[in-house]
Amino acid sequence: MWFYKEGEQINEKMQMEMREVSEWINIIQEEREQKDMFFLNNYNSPISDEKRRFFEGLDYYPPDPDLRFELELFEHKEKEYINTRG
Repeated sequence: MWFYKEGEQINEKMQMEMREVSEWINIIQEEREQKDMFFLNNYNSPISDEKRRFFEGLDYYPPDPDLRFELELFEHKEKEYINTRG
């Protein structure tokens, strides 16, 4: 496990962190499954009808808790609007 060294006692804080990371990994996996189902079944899929027959899901890197971070988001007072529709 990435939270503790072998032989180290696991305390309550470590157990809580392990549960949080486990939940985070589950959320990522669920989102990936939903995306794969969208690509496979939705008429707006970027994958052509011919290629969907062979689609088995996207290739993903495994979730890495060492790359996970949390931060507080702040809303800017002055907003810049960007047209993303061309």
